[in-house]
Amino acid sequence: MPFGLQPLCVRCHGGATRYLLCEACWRELPWNPTACHGCGLPVAHADQPLCRRCARQAPPQDYACIPWRYEAPIDHWLQQLKFDRRLQLLPTLSSALIERLAARSEPLPEWILPVPLHSSRLRQRGFNQAVELARRLSQKLDRTLCTHALQRIRATPVQSRSNSAAQRRRNVRGAFSLAMDLHGRDIAIVDDVVTTASTVQEIARLCRKAGARRIEVWAIARTP
Repeated sequence: MPFGLQPLCVRCHGGATRYLLCEACWRELPWNPTACHGCGLPVAHADQPLCRRCARQAPPQDYACIPWRYEAPIDHWLQQLKFDRRLQLLPTLSSALIERLAARSEPLPEWILPVPLHSSRLRQRGFNQAVELARRLSQKLDRTLCTHALQRIRATPVQSRSNSAAQRRRNVRGAFSLAMDLHGRDIAIVDDVVTTASTVQEIARLCRKAGARRIEVWAIARTP
């Protein structure tokens, strides 16, 4: 970019003031201000800490931090990141998550574990967007990135193509392995999008069995 030129907003192409967005576009993003503390699902009221499902049965993770809903333009940008490898969108997409986590008064988990891709899908796509997000979070928040702790040992169908939450849970059952002892550790599981939470909850159960003390889920967006 030539010296002295203001960067353009990635949404409206006006002058950007923060994270390649102008102030108006930043405010108009699909925020997730009243989210379930357990899974990040948007809920109706701020005084409702848990969605019905998490209130009925406590999830294996302790907390979820997911600042946006999976709606336009966040959904489009995430698809571009994932399928077109537009890594230049990552600073914008990770911005709200980093801001929210950095502003917390309580300590952050020390280890960050990105959701892995199966080796066949990694070869096909060429990179794992969850790893790239986790790497940026690790750098900005000064946390330890554990890229090889988790492995996806069984190829699973693309979750967005599954017809029901029950089917998605079946898809990921036993699909992961863990190669490290987490006894007494506080960890964060990182993914780009949480849909039914089946994937992150399967990983959270595995981490709990390995001795993790506190488990959080960090993601960019949550499907309503």
